[in-house]
Amino acid sequence: MEAIHRYKFSGLRCYHRAFGPLMAQCAADQRITAVDGITWAPLSRARLRQRGYDQARLLAQDVGRELSLPVLSTLKKVRNVPPQSQRENEGERRRNVAGAYAPDRKTDVKGMRLLLVDDVVTSGATLEECIRQLKLSGAESVQCLTLARAGSGEKERKN
Repeated sequence: MEAIHRYKFSGLRCYHRAFGPLMAQCAADQRITAVDGITWAPLSRARLRQRGYDQARLLAQDVGRELSLPVLSTLKKVRNVPPQSQRENEGERRRNVAGAYAPDRKTDVKGMRLLLVDDVVTSGATLEECIRQLKLSGAESVQCLTLARAGSGEKERKN
């Protein structure tokens, strides 16, 4: 997890070059191949300005390149919310992200089978909200691929 923390919080964006191909290999190993495109759980504009890059987008781009699939901007984060890791329980995490994402109307996902990429899943609330928005927009199916799963009670570092 130390390398993931450095990637996410210490500005070491180059780590995506190692993590993305590993994620693509995991997707291939799990036979996650029946997809039309890859998307990601985006950062808010404020968090993007603060961090300087969207770590999930970089991972999605690498996965797409490795699997020869298009990477599509399908969602936007319309509310800057506190990090999920700062929420105490699953209920708080769900309330925290409710309504935080909206469809990116530039991309029509009707009938598409999508692979949703994110860096770390804690409770799954963020992925569930993204899936909900994609399905409301007409996506046929959404599978998820994450770099890591945080253990129960694990807190993100503030660097």
